[in-house]
Amino acid sequence: MRATLFALLLIVSLSANSQRLDSIKVSVETAIGISTQDYLPQWIVANRFGKLEDQSANGYLLAGMHSPYLKQGNWDFSWGVDLLANSDLSKSRIHQGYAKAKYKIIELSAGWMERIVGEVPSELATGSWGISRNARPLPSVVLSVPEFTPIPFTSGYLEFKGHWGHSWLEEDRYIANPWMHEKSFYLQGKGKSFPMKMYLGVVHFAQWAGTRPGRDIDKGLDGYWRVITGRNSSTAAGGGDFVNALGSHIGFFDFGFELPLANSTLSFYHHDPFEDKLGFTRYYFYDQISGLSWQQKRGEIVQEVLYEFVYTEHQGGPGLPDPLPGNDSEDLSLNYGYRYGGRDDYYNNFLYQSGWTFRQRSIGTPLFLTEQRGKRVGVNVTNYGEAFISTRILTHHLALAGKYQKVKYRFLTTYTRHSGTYAGLNDGRFSWGSREPTFDHENYFFFEPKHQANLLLELEHSFLPNRQLHSTAAFAFDFGNLYQAFGLFLKLRWDLNPFASSTSKE
Repeated sequence: MRATLFALLLIVSLSANSQRLDSIKVSVETAIGISTQDYLPQWIVANRFGKLEDQSANGYLLAGMHSPYLKQGNWDFSWGVDLLANSDLSKSRIHQGYAKAKYKIIELSAGWMERIVGEVPSELATGSWGISRNARPLPSVVLSVPEFTPIPFTSGYLEFKGHWGHSWLEEDRYIANPWMHEKSFYLQGKGKSFPMKMYLGVVHFAQWAGTRPGRDIDKGLDGYWRVITGRNSSTAAGGGDFVNALGSHIGFFDFGFELPLANSTLSFYHHDPFEDKLGFTRYYFYDQISGLSWQQKRGEIVQEVLYEFVYTEHQGGPGLPDPLPGNDSEDLSLNYGYRYGGRDDYYNNFLYQSGWTFRQRSIGTPLFLTEQRGKRVGVNVTNYGEAFISTRILTHHLALAGKYQKVKYRFLTTYTRHSGTYAGLNDGRFSWGSREPTFDHENYFFFEPKHQANLLLELEHSFLPNRQLHSTAAFAFDFGNLYQAFGLFLKLRWDLNPFASSTSKE
């Protein structure tokens, strides 16, 4: 289905663009990452859409062609493709390959697309809770209203946007070939005399279906209905999947504002996560990604300053997710006085144990420590069926961007306190090892929180008369209780339009 829809959209898009070759943009880029360790520092490997592998002295060559939206009658069409050759040729692939069709305010897209789900006003941010720039593009089909659009009869004061999508995850996971449902809905209010815009949205994802020997997982229309509505499974998969909802659910409330000032813009964004029905209906305001960005309209040395705060240590509290068999849900003494419905274990799931990852990279925030990354940096902990071994974190992130003469720069400085997971702290998600005197707490690596800092200075300079050639050099240094590494990232990108001179203008 995904290949058929993508091919159909691509054929129509190419047909619509055949008379406008001069609009097609072609680019070629090559990059390499080098480190003093076998792995790369955080901000060299993260938030680059998975182009670099997490190992030292690896690089890639990428060639792409992309068309802007061009009109064909009442429709607009666009397409793009990026081919990536890795230094390990076995990992070469189509990085992007997509087609888009737009009718008035509605857009249909299909293929592998670099995209972000969740409002994040700047590339200086660490990333969205939903889909960030960290992992490779997912093969997806998305129907959306991508831009805020005025709602009739509100005199332009109220706008909306949203999307509905379906993605396919890879075969090489604990549950092979699962599907991913996603949707969002946003409202934005703005005044005519007062320029501030405020928005509020809700975003929901769910992994479901897939195959595993001996496991019956809903995958029909009834299962799809249960997934999109968050209803219980029709067959008891066991544990939280039956008590809460079919599939592995991830969502967040998205709130923010944008305030234009005299010569700058102040933006605030806030993601409040939930992973079950209780988290959706019980608003804690503990766990969050919150950021404040100040951007100058005319700036040289300093064009943007961003501060971000991330806190995910609460996760519904330390109480067990559900009562153990035979226990009374009203008897909190069996839960050491805590309410049930805790230990949300963000990005992890007892059934979909590959978690919120694609090709072993976090789809959302790159601040959480995956088991794979942990092994690379030498952090080995007992696995409790978790793809992420540290999701209880506190982060302060400060970033600057600007331009000095002809050189652009961005500087990222990130401090993170890692407290692992409730499962690791208690020797299991449904255990109370932390309260048992015989439990050896010191054997758990994160029993005492670990502190880590990640620094990056990136410089970019453009050459040639039309600034078509861009060179980038980045220096990164990570240090703390987890690991220490110094790294270098080099990239050269050439943007060109080879068809402009051979195609007459309309």
